[in-house]
Amino acid sequence: MKAAFNSAFTLLPGLAAPSPFAALHLSGFWQWSAGALVYAILWDRLQYWFQRLQHGVPFFRRTHALHHDSEAFHCSDALRNTVGASLTQILLIGYPLVAIGAHQLLHLTAGVLLFSIFGFYNHANIRLGHGVLAPLLTGPQFQRVHHGCGETYQNANFATFFPWIDMLFGTYRRPCPDDFPPTGVAGRRQSQGARSLLSAFFGC
Repeated sequence: MKAAFNSAFTLLPGLAAPSPFAALHLSGFWQWSAGALVYAILWDRLQYWFQRLQHGVPFFRRTHALHHDSEAFHCSDALRNTVGASLTQILLIGYPLVAIGAHQLLHLTAGVLLFSIFGFYNHANIRLGHGVLAPLLTGPQFQRVHHGCGETYQNANFATFFPWIDMLFGTYRRPCPDDFPPTGVAGRRQSQGARSLLSAFFGC
């Protein structure tokens, strides 16, 4: 399956070049783990700046509002995204990573763990920080702060996996034990029913 995934991308312009990561001659579990870690770091660095666009540029804010307007924070919010946000994420994050061959680092199982299971965990509605590991790995309270109602919260904690990226750029807000703000977007009702469907496609 991985071979088919890689060969499919050679149909796109500029993606047939050999991976610069081919020199990582690892095998088995270590190849799986090292590849996932390197890919996650590369992805999160790009995703950090993509999130900054989504919070700072009006067009991107509209496509991202659905993800933030949930007033009942829940693990399923990890999937609460518009078509526009998903497409621009593919264009600005996915394509550059594939273009440099980074996709060859990511085993299918690692992809499921990083971009599905961890996303559900990260958006869980629980008071759980990571103690001394809080600057190294994001968690539910880190993400809760980012989803807090108000710009004070939503202009912090942009990273998906690694809080130290926020620390590098001055946007890190370490969640205190009692840091559990209400979620949503100020001045916007939570999208539900038909409005939620419209929001998903048109970012309204």
